[in-house]
Parts: sequence; structure tokens; C-alpha cells
Amino acid sequence: MSDAVWVPREAVIDTGTRQIAFVVMSQGQFQPRKVRMGLVGDGDRVQILEGLAPGEVVVTSGQFLLDVESRTAEAIDKLRQSGTNDLTPRSSVELIHPIEPIAK
Repeated sequence: MSDAVWVPREAVIDTGTRQIAFVVMSQGQFQPRKVRMGLVGDGDRVQILEGLAPGEVVVTSGQFLLDVESRTAEAIDKLRQSGTNDLTPRSSVELIHPIEPIAK
């Protein structure tokens, strides 16, 4: 287990359906990586079985903001690729809080 990749637990975002960590690529550039956690060690460190390599640097603070940004960019790319600009909610979408116009 000496060659295992270990990172601080706070570096991994666990959404329940996926686990991701952000790798620092260059100053101000980060790449989301799907990872798979293994054992939990001393000092809140976790073993990474897949997705990271020894020597890579991971983000341990503010990664939730990076996750939101990367999901937003991914959604915009999908919309562009679909060739549609129609953002009208489908019948399966329920509007929970419709916005009311402000009376003047």
C-alpha cells in the first residue's frame, strides 16, 4: 500500500452518485476528475483507487465553487451541441417558485 495515492478527505466531493476531485493543471486552471475512494486513513486522508496519479496537486478548499462552474459549463456545452436555444421548461419540469412581475 506504499504506492497508494492518498489525499485529504476534503479534496473529494462525494455527490452520492459520483466522487470527484479537482486537479491543479496550471495557475488558475483546474480539471475535474472522477475518482474512486478506498480506505480512510489517519488524519482524515483517503486512498484514491482510480482517477489521480502520484505527484498531482488537488484542491482542498473552494472545490464546491469549481464543481458548480464545471457543471454549468458542461450544461452550456450540451445545449450548444444540441443546436437548440429553446430553454422553455418541459411538461416534466415543475415550476416551484414562479417569478411574479413587480407592480409599478
